[in-house]
Amino acid sequence: MSAVAIAPAPAAKGAFPLAEVQARLRRELEEAEAESVILHPGWQPVLDSLRMVTAIATVEGLFDFKLPPEKVVKKGGYRSVDEGVADMTNRIREVWTKRQK
Repeated sequence: MSAVAIAPAPAAKGAFPLAEVQARLRRELEEAEAESVILHPGWQPVLDSLRMVTAIATVEGLFDFKLPPEKVVKKGGYRSVDEGVADMTNRIREVWTKRQK
């Protein structure tokens, strides 16, 4: 028997899905951090910006528009999961807010 994941519907206008964005980013960034430690020990930043572009895909389904990587991911990447989640969440919220006008 195969499991099927059901994606939540895009966020309603006026309701930024903060908790879901943070949860999805955290899962993806924790996975990326674990891979980085194995594949690139001592590499800084731990979460490079190229890898973070793939993290965007995990949250795009929450919205009815594409998230531009150049506006959502800090150039150079992040030193920690917490830094990445906080920064990317704020940047995603900024893009979302502009789209609500």
